[in-house]
Amino acid sequence: MRSLARLLLVGVGGLAIGCGGGSSGSVTSAIAVTLSTAPTVTLQTGGKLTITASIANDTTGAGLAWSIVPVTGCGSYLVVSDTTVVYSAPTSLAASCTATVKATSFADDSKSASVEITVP
Repeated sequence: MRSLARLLLVGVGGLAIGCGGGSSGSVTSAIAVTLSTAPTVTLQTGGKLTITASIANDTTGAGLAWSIVPVTGCGSYLVVSDTTVVYSAPTSLAASCTATVKATSFADDSKSASVEITVP
């Protein structure tokens, strides 16, 4: 009887050790885009703002696309590198305006970061 009890304990212990419940597949983290600036900035006419983006977990290396809204009338940007742009506020304005500069992941266009720039 003792040997049967030992066998059962060893058998149950072996099952418990073998059951990890984990997956052997790798876990991938979601792409994340961040900017070097605050989410909102006020800039005087003629001012410039350097914006640098970081993209995490972009295993494809696809990089970023930059955009500005509105496209005209409230400044422009110059792409310095894949991850950096320089926004230039208009030199004169009839009324204040707000532009949004956005960096979007090419690999996952639902991942982006933006800065809203107000020129009073």
